[in-house]
Amino acid sequence: MVYLDTSVLIALLLPESDSLVVRSWLAKNQGLELGTSDWAVVEFASAMGIKVRQKALKLREAESARRMLDTLLAESLRVEVPSRAAFTRAGDLVAQFRQGLRGGDALHLATALEAGADRFITLDRKLISAARRLKVPLRVLSP
Repeated sequence: MVYLDTSVLIALLLPESDSLVVRSWLAKNQGLELGTSDWAVVEFASAMGIKVRQKALKLREAESARRMLDTLLAESLRVEVPSRAAFTRAGDLVAQFRQGLRGGDALHLATALEAGADRFITLDRKLISAARRLKVPLRVLSP
């Protein structure tokens, strides 16, 4: 399974600087099992709220993006529910303080590991660097 973090979902569903890269990667990798987590749904909603409050996105556009995400989740993505063990593992990753991993990013990584993902796709360069320094046993890539 290839785990998509929230940054990838946002670029897929909204016009972002990396949208073309994400869509191109997905087109080249059709047939792969794709997944994400319930945590991504929360982060996606938070990102929409930030964009609306900053007037970078109109409310109706944010609502439309949320509906598109719901459809994507129902039709195309395996959705993982982070377990208590995933939260514990995420806490352990974050507790390696010098690595600079944020809590939400650690939860994505821990959930992907727990789900048996072999690849983790993100647009977040800091997350890629932290995961590599932490030697997370996943292929952490940018599309």
